[in-house]
Amino acid sequence: MENKCICTWLDQMANDPNVPITYLELSGRYAFQYTPRKNVYNTLYMDYCPNCGGKVFESNKEVLIPEEELKRLKSLTGNIKTVEDAVKVLGKPDHKETSTTVSYEWQNHSELAIIEGFELHPGQFFINLQKK
Repeated sequence: MENKCICTWLDQMANDPNVPITYLELSGRYAFQYTPRKNVYNTLYMDYCPNCGGKVFESNKEVLIPEEELKRLKSLTGNIKTVEDAVKVLGKPDHKETSTTVSYEWQNHSELAIIEGFELHPGQFFINLQKK
């Protein structure tokens, strides 16, 4: 059995505006968010605490979004380039969160996946599909 994270290091880092670690309430996960090049944005989810090595959430990785559903959702979201595009295609988001970025969540387009949208700067927006 794996050890669970019991330290508060990730919470402390997520609350420090000078550290690129954030807690994403939509997915209940910690993530390292960074921009390595202009107009490129990356999110690395943390399954384990870098400080104590403990597991920080229960992973659902063993159950992936089925290929057919993934194709359908990619087709639905493929032309979305801005928040305005997302609202036109997906409707009003079910949830909006503001941290180092603005994130949006649409839960009602799939029984298996959540559509996440991230606005880094005005005009810089990307879509991510997350398993429910």
